[in-house]
Amino acid sequence: MFHKIAPFYLFYGENEFQKDKAVEELKNKILAKSSNIELNYRVFYADEISADTSSVFNFINSFPFMADKKIAVIKNVDKLSNELLDRFLNYIQNPSDFVSIVFLAEKPDFKISFFKYIKDSGNAIYFKQLNEAETIAWIHKTAKQMGLDISHDACVYLFLTVGNNLYELHSELQKLFSFYGKENKIGVEEIKSIISPSRDYSIFDLVDNVAFKRLPEALKALNNYLEREGKEKALLVLNMLIRQLTLLQKTKIVLRTGDKKKLQKKLHLYSFLVNKLVEQNRFWTEEEIEKAFDLLSEADLLIKSGSPPTLVLEQLITSLCS
Repeated sequence: MFHKIAPFYLFYGENEFQKDKAVEELKNKILAKSSNIELNYRVFYADEISADTSSVFNFINSFPFMADKKIAVIKNVDKLSNELLDRFLNYIQNPSDFVSIVFLAEKPDFKISFFKYIKDSGNAIYFKQLNEAETIAWIHKTAKQMGLDISHDACVYLFLTVGNNLYELHSELQKLFSFYGKENKIGVEEIKSIISPSRDYSIFDLVDNVAFKRLPEALKALNNYLEREGKEKALLVLNMLIRQLTLLQKTKIVLRTGDKKKLQKKLHLYSFLVNKLVEQNRFWTEEEIEKAFDLLSEADLLIKSGSPPTLVLEQLITSLCS
């Protein structure tokens, strides 16, 4: 990823695992020849910087210790005040050639000069959350890199069991490697014998429960997800529900004139996801799907106008599942 080291980067997006991996890759590249990594690598947090700016600026303005370069990582930079962002902007407009700074953020505002400057410099890298198909492909690729001989069905089952949290998935793959090593073929049964389902609900569990009209499970998944991820994810829940209802609507249209093979080609989804859509399709009429889009639009307006997100979503899901 890093052919030429830049003096500053912005890694942003919701995929924390891949952001951390990119930081580690950059760290290893910059400090590969350093025997004093602990002195030439520092991680700073937004609240720490807000309380005392001296430590971070002392670090980035001082020379590396017995090394050519040093690296600073600044987490949650989108939580810093505009005043502090302006100070960092002044720095990166004339950066030191012996320091690389990685700014980490989830949702930077590119209207702000600091973020806009990094983006215009070509050093802003987006790490998006993986969808179902991308997560399954990631499981297969990561397992292969570890030396695991894992089947496609096993990758799908692992995704359905754990969700799309890459930290948890990576941990489960390491567990499988420790138990089975490189010598054994890993299928669904091998995963079942080692891995127990996650106690946390993913957004995919929530959407599936709504699509199957399982009201108690859907409400439980909603509250578990929002408690873990925060009420600010309410609009993401709406977007995922809109996506699922759109897929169900397309499923109905295609199945009128074709079969599942045509549906898979049309939707560009894995066969197991197409099979699930066909099954979920039985729970919905065309009129119910149309009404669902109206309910989703109303919920979107309510949340954006300041209504309590959890209450709005609970009422929405109750209506959708009834």
